[in-house]
Amino acid sequence: LDELPAGLMVVIIDDDPEILTSTSSVLQLAGARIIQAASGDEIIHKLVNVEQVPDLILSDFHLITETGIDVIELLRHEFNTDIPALLITGETSREVIEAIGQYGYRVLFKPLSAQDLVKAIVQELSHPSVVLH
Repeated sequence: LDELPAGLMVVIIDDDPEILTSTSSVLQLAGARIIQAASGDEIIHKLVNVEQVPDLILSDFHLITETGIDVIELLRHEFNTDIPALLITGETSREVIEAIGQYGYRVLFKPLSAQDLVKAIVQELSHPSVVLH
């Protein structure tokens, strides 16, 4: 498994507790500090006490009451900075992929190996995908 930069803080948002746990474990093993939540509200609530701006946001696309894009936008607005972000989805319909593509986010498709996930994060950190606002 590739190593992530030391002290990297990754925010993970997924409404599936099992995926949240397994993704967190993988990234912790690779050396990241994790803050996880099931929704935008929950993550904002958890980040209130954190001084550091997250280094990366990893969000599932389909959440219960919102999309991963909503959460990414919320966090970027909250911290007033373009935090690098990756979307994960099990969705393969063209409409969804095109919709995400219009925003310029890099998308990862489930199921995702630990190696691919870490690689994608390293890639995103070194060359953030350009997001058109």
